[in-house]
Formats: sequence, structure tokens, C-alpha cells
Amino acid sequence: MWEIILEIAVELIPLSFLKRFRKGKEWTGVVEEIKTEGGFIPAKRNVIIVFRKQNGSTTRLKMRSDESLAYAIGQRYRKHSGESLPRPI
Repeated sequence: MWEIILEIAVELIPLSFLKRFRKGKEWTGVVEEIKTEGGFIPAKRNVIIVFRKQNGSTTRLKMRSDESLAYAIGQRYRKHSGESLPRPI
């Protein structure tokens, strides 16, 4: 029983550090693409927004459809460390 609990804890701990690490990054980028995925109910659809950062790499952020209304293709955004979503410049 304890072995199963320990295995689950070992698998979940790196996920929490990854999420915290992702919040810590700071970058500026332009929205390159907006994709919708899954679900027949519009309120439950997820949206993937692809950002092209200044260094040329891309970052994908997954969010709910109501959160994605603030983003437009070609517009510049800046993500500050400690925040999970970027803000417009």
C-alpha cells in the first residue's frame, strides 16, 4: 500500500516543479497561431495559443476559450515571472 502511494507521489512531484518553473520564465512574443481543440460544447473547448518569442523559439499556452478572447494574432505580449498568462504590451 505504501509503495503505491510513494510511486504516485514521486510521479506528481516533478509535475508541480515543472509548473512552477514555467511560471518563473519571463519572455516577450507575438501571437502566431490560435487553435481550438476538443469538445462539442463551446464553453468547454480548450484553445492553444502559439507565441513566437524574441529568440525565435515558440511557446504554446493551453487555456479555456473564455480566457483566449484577450489574444489576437500579430499582437505583442509580455509574460512576467510569477504570472501564468502574458499581458499585452
